[in-house]
This record gives sequence, C-alpha cells and structure tokens, in this order.
Amino acid sequence: MKWKESAIYINNLEIEIGFVICSSFYYGPENHFTEDQWHTLRESLELDDIPLYGENRSLTKYIINDEFRLIKYYYSVIKLCEKYKKCISKEKPYFWIHPLIYNTEGISIEIPYHDTYDDSQNFFVNFFAKEEGRIFLDSDMGWELSIYASNTDFYLREWNPDTGEDYNTIYFPKLLIQEQIPPLMQRTETIISVLTQALGEDYWSR
Repeated sequence: MKWKESAIYINNLEIEIGFVICSSFYYGPENHFTEDQWHTLRESLELDDIPLYGENRSLTKYIINDEFRLIKYYYSVIKLCEKYKKCISKEKPYFWIHPLIYNTEGISIEIPYHDTYDDSQNFFVNFFAKEEGRIFLDSDMGWELSIYASNTDFYLREWNPDTGEDYNTIYFPKLLIQEQIPPLMQRTETIISVLTQALGEDYWSR
C-alpha cells in the first residue's frame, strides 16, 4: 500500500490502558435533555489529584500500587448513583477503560469503542497474530484506524478517509509492543482486583 512508503519509523512507543476520569457526575434526565441541563445538572466527583495522561485518562503505570485515589473516585460515582437513583449499569462511561498507543513526543492514538478490559484484551490479541497483512481495522464517520503486520514491524495508519488527512502514519518493531502487553495486562488485572475488592463489584472487565 502506498501510504506505507511514507510511514515514519518510531521506536519509543508505549501501549497502555487509560482509566477514564470524569470531573463531574451528570444527574439530569437520561433522554430529551437540553444542552443547558447537560452542563449544569452536575455534581463534582472526588478526584484527589489523580495523575492524568491528557485531559481524562489515568494510566495503569500511574495507578499500580497507588489505587486509593481511584477507589475514592469510583466510590463518589457510586454514592451519586445512589443519591440520584441512577442505575449503575446505565452509567458505564464513568467506568470505561481504553487502550492507547503513545509516546512523549506527541503521538497519541486512542482506541475508541473498546471500553472494558475484555475489549482491551481482544485488541491486544491482534498484535500476536502469526499471519502478515491487516490485523486490525476500525472506523467511524471521518476516521479510520488500520494496523498491518510485516515480518518484523507493525504499520499503523490513523486518518480521515473522507478528506484524506493523515493523523498518524507510522511503523514500529513488533517486539516493542509485544513485550509490553503481558506486564500491562498484569498491572490492569491487579488494579481491577484491588478496585473490585474495595468496591464490591467488578465494573471494568466487561
């Protein structure tokens, strides 16, 4: 494919899982709400200086062995669900976790529609596919992410197929990502276990 010829080689990528952190809890009507209601019918959540990547993700490497602040955050979500008689199963966005690929030099590729740990695991499996060629494809209106495998490298393209605008066109060693995934999964499972024990239910796995 022609875009591969212009792909930039990157050898310092990290793969992570980000726990979505919301600053406030919306307690208004579930349907037919106004924009004003969406912005004003809110209570602040207990953030307690949770370390963030970007605007609203806390990465496993920040959280591991320091889960207490995250426990306080999720406890505040649960208490507000109870206060406003919200069904927790309908408030899943407060418990979303997303895989992402990034580095400290400005590359940041979030994997949308993968909102649980099960979803993340299904995404990670792609990086261990034995065959060459396309191993992953996801798209939405004005956005597409595809990943291809060669013998030694992964090629990734994130772009707008409607306009042709490229967001990220890169390639990187297979081992760079493959070696990070097992310890990432171990960290994530440990964090989820600690959260589940503290809060009484696993809201993150599926």
